[in-house]
Amino acid sequence: MNLTSQQCKKINKNLPRMTDDQWKMLFRLLRNKTEPSVNDHFPSKRYSFENTLYTYTGESEWFRYAQFINDILRVIRSGEEDYCFKVEHIIDLLKFEHDRLQAEWIPSESCFKVFINI
Repeated sequence: MNLTSQQCKKINKNLPRMTDDQWKMLFRLLRNKTEPSVNDHFPSKRYSFENTLYTYTGESEWFRYAQFINDILRVIRSGEEDYCFKVEHIIDLLKFEHDRLQAEWIPSESCFKVFINI
């Protein structure tokens, strides 16, 4: 799914006012529009437009984000729950656990509880 940065910001801004039914409808839409990845984890390396693999020697922002998403995947695949904060996180998690991912919006904590159906 290719939501623009502006669209994601708008969704994230409206999350605190979203009802559970509204979130469930949005989550179904996100699932339907997100294409599953052929990989089982978020890549910690990134391709440029010229298809040249960049290898980072330090902890880049991309690398830390990949670790964050992969840590959540590891936790939920072990049968536990984890938490994330933005719609972008949900979209990235859906790429790797498309059919099994469940996400509940917790308004009081301004975060999502994520888990998978095993």
